Amino acid sequence: MGHARLTRSLVALTASALLTAPSLAAGPVEWAQSVWNSAKNGDGSTFTLLNEPTGEALLPGLSGFKAHAEEREQARLERLSELAGELDEALASDDHEEALRVLLEKQDLEGDPVGFAMRPDVKSVTDEAARVARAFEAGNEWLPAFRLFSLLHVLHEVDRAYQSDWQRLSQRRAMIGFYAPERLYEMVSAELIADGEEALPPFNQSGPTWRERVRGLETDMVAQALKRASQRHIEEVPIRDMLVGGFDALRVMATTPELAQALPQLSNETDVRDFVERLDANATAIAALEGELRFFHIDRAMRVLERINQESVNLPMEALLHEFGNGATAQLDEYSSFYWPETIERANRTTQGNFKGVGIQITQNEKLELEVITPVAGTPAFRAGIRPGDIIAEIEGVPALGLDTNSAVERITGPAGSSVTLGIKREGTEGLIDFTLNRAVITLYAARGWERKGESEKDWDWFVDKEAGIGYIRLSQFLNGATEQTASAIRSMKRQGLNGLILDLRYNSGGLLNEAVDLANLFVDSGVVVTQEDADGMVQDIQRAKRGRALLEDIPVVVLVNGGSASASEIVAGALQDYGKAVLVGTRTFGKGSVQRIFPLDRAGRAAFKLTTQYYKLPSGRLIHRTPGSSDWGIAPDVEVRMMPSEISDALQLRRDADVITRDARGNLIAEATDPTPLVTEGVDAQLQTAVMLLRTKVEGDRLAQRDTP
Repeated sequence: MGHARLTRSLVALTASALLTAPSLAAGPVEWAQSVWNSAKNGDGSTFTLLNEPTGEALLPGLSGFKAHAEEREQARLERLSELAGELDEALASDDHEEALRVLLEKQDLEGDPVGFAMRPDVKSVTDEAARVARAFEAGNEWLPAFRLFSLLHVLHEVDRAYQSDWQRLSQRRAMIGFYAPERLYEMVSAELIADGEEALPPFNQSGPTWRERVRGLETDMVAQALKRASQRHIEEVPIRDMLVGGFDALRVMATTPELAQALPQLSNETDVRDFVERLDANATAIAALEGELRFFHIDRAMRVLERINQESVNLPMEALLHEFGNGATAQLDEYSSFYWPETIERANRTTQGNFKGVGIQITQNEKLELEVITPVAGTPAFRAGIRPGDIIAEIEGVPALGLDTNSAVERITGPAGSSVTLGIKREGTEGLIDFTLNRAVITLYAARGWERKGESEKDWDWFVDKEAGIGYIRLSQFLNGATEQTASAIRSMKRQGLNGLILDLRYNSGGLLNEAVDLANLFVDSGVVVTQEDADGMVQDIQRAKRGRALLEDIPVVVLVNGGSASASEIVAGALQDYGKAVLVGTRTFGKGSVQRIFPLDRAGRAAFKLTTQYYKLPSGRLIHRTPGSSDWGIAPDVEVRMMPSEISDALQLRRDADVITRDARGNLIAEATDPTPLVTEGVDAQLQTAVMLLRTKVEGDRLAQRDTP
């Protein structure tokens, strides 16, 4: 298992195992110490110990915990049985997408991503799905091919058997959306109709056109980026692979007929065939070159590209450079990318001056609508009564359907004090509701507590178990101020009798490195928190904890993590685990432990290149990042607690309802936040419930030990 600590899955424990666990502790204090130590050491006996009779006598709440564990295990087995029937139905109806979705859920419930994907019964399903996907692709049915290869890619995430197929279809879909968004819109609408749903409204051209997006691209920008990548990329990807990837991307571009709507040159079959043949010939020649390629090979490839384009399809060179550059950098890693001129110009427009917002988090749903995730408490949108699930149908009277989130944010934000009118479509309400909001400075708070006590983001009850003195802090992201917000909450809890703390880093995608280091310093008084190493294994930077800043050295801590915990959150969780400052509960983290550096591509700053140049390493020397071909990545929890998709959905919904106070269009209070207590008392959140039980055991054991000490 590499550096991973031995863990034991809660859902893998059967009811009989829980009921017949041997007694390993003689008395309450010894039992409590055994539970905590087994969790801290990751030796796999935590749940067995938690369900001993000694524990039930000491902590009555453990009987409910045991019952919930048995119920979850029974639900898991029942769901696996249901999935077997659903798989048979999907295969009988040749619904390959549904079959793969069923397999993904089975894979998650069984907890063996590598072995599951290679089982003969699973492989027969995936092989047939891959055959169908390739048939779709051969027939230019890009969307169903893309969906199938996406599912296959996730199913084979470890061995990456379908990565190239997924990457190719991703490129094709992205190109259609970039050059011919109306055509992609029509394709999505046609599929909705075929599925018995309503067609999308007429297409609304919004955001910059492809010509605006590629304006200013120059050959030297791409060449400079590839040269920089050959020198500094962490995995030292050969120039050969980048050049072949660039030519392959252009082949995808030339063989996507939908692009002819924007690039009419691609409608000439003779020219396209000539172009593709010459692309393939150059890619083959480059792949066959012996030895390590040099910078002049990059310059020569760019000249060859210009020549064969002029002699065949004669596409706008900026468009070719855009796709060649993206295809080349796709060979590096998922985090290296270009900042093209239009991207930088848009960023500058949004940040210059006093640009502020209205306080809503938005996403683009499957119907290409702008959907409100949630309003931020205390902001203009929150006070006006905008709700989660609302659809932003208009911005300043202009239809917003099809508008990407970046363009929408650009239109909604503006100078503080200015106003913007949003036309909101709400379920159960006819027509649109107009909200005129005054933009304001939006202060984002990263730290949230257990139960909301007011509308301000500072109004939290931080105790999940007041009687036992167990606190709870959720960090959504490592924003500026995250450490100070956390420290303030800890100081408040310590004044009220803090005996144990749960730090919830689930779904925390990362943020600022300095905030992660400073936050780890609240738990670790001194020592290395994280190092950065380059491709040669040379340490480029060391981040250390500074003495005198730790607030929780002697207080037991549980950190919750899952697959949504990435980057900075993995640094914090891993450092606390290495120093023995916390017990980690949940599932393996995402595995994003790489450092990106921005390099300008011209003197005027019109374009830049983001390149992965280093990896983060933890104090023990562990590598966080999921490197190519690795089956071990991220941070493995000390106590693994897996949750079914339905359980995760229920827990997230209850947590979301507990965080939001609902108002109407006039700002009048409609409903207070929901009580979050069932997350623990009813086991709605099994990971959180486990964390609470562990800390209750530790706190009660320490209390008894102190009482019995003469």
